[in-house]
Amino acid sequence: MLAVAENRQSFDLIEEKLGQLGKPPNWISHYQSARGGLAVRSALASVVSEHVVHQHVEAEEISVSTGCGGLICLLSAALCDEGDSALVIGPHYPMFIWDMWNLPHVRTVS
Repeated sequence: MLAVAENRQSFDLIEEKLGQLGKPPNWISHYQSARGGLAVRSALASVVSEHVVHQHVEAEEISVSTGCGGLICLLSAALCDEGDSALVIGPHYPMFIWDMWNLPHVRTVS
């Protein structure tokens, strides 16, 4: 619910209800970094360091996405140049095509 849009203007309407679950963190009513919250990235960096790559990984080297659409868009922007093509194996969620084309203008081949 709170990840859908910023809730600063109406937060007073839901703050009391959320408070019944415990004190809500101060960031809950607005967007965080597009790369993910620092606490999550720090914890993930620690796990990856110890159990995956067996060397130190900084939180700044990690990005976390709330959904695969956003992740596909970010990866396309990072890995592709405008006009590149990507093979998309079906069946797939139809918006993946838009996610890949939107920022880096990657052509998709199904």
